[in-house]
Amino acid sequence: MEVKLTPQEKNIVDYLTSRSEVKIEELAQFSKNPLSVKTKTLQKSISDIKRKYSVANVPLPFSCTFLKSEADIQAKKEPEPVIQLRKTVGGNMVNANENILDAHVDFKIDRIWKQVLTRYGKINLSDNEWELFCLLHSNAEKQVSLEVIKNTLYKNFGSKTPANWSEVIARTFTKLRKNIPELKTQNRLLTMIGANETFYMLR
Repeated sequence: MEVKLTPQEKNIVDYLTSRSEVKIEELAQFSKNPLSVKTKTLQKSISDIKRKYSVANVPLPFSCTFLKSEADIQAKKEPEPVIQLRKTVGGNMVNANENILDAHVDFKIDRIWKQVLTRYGKINLSDNEWELFCLLHSNAEKQVSLEVIKNTLYKNFGSKTPANWSEVIARTFTKLRKNIPELKTQNRLLTMIGANETFYMLR
């Protein structure tokens, strides 16, 4: 039996299916008014989806854990507040009160499979691309010098570091921008050229 979902419900199911843990406010991005939707409304959407799958006798496609947020805790003490959201550089909606970097929201790291999860899906990278991206991701919004990048990519080479290492790194950056759609624009992966050093920053 087919499960009939609204476009909004389908977006929510697709989002939940690829995640193991989710905060209920993350689902606000799929509502008609994401900046003013209430937690109770989002919880009702989840209940409606579960009911439809139950009626159709179809297994629920997601089994993620819904984490308690500050809004959940406060709701027991006072009238339910309106969730205050902000949009990341990548277009994801997050709780405006949470101190989390945009790069850590827009780019998720799967270290087991060496994949980057973005709004475009799971992206496989070469070893050099992976090492470079992980370095920038762990230092998001900080300037990472070319020398630090060199020491990361060639940490086991010692004196055998190739003479054209800077060209290899430049090509690796080009491949990263090609393989990760969000990096095709300079506002996500910045290149800063100083007097004596070149720096890169992921934001």
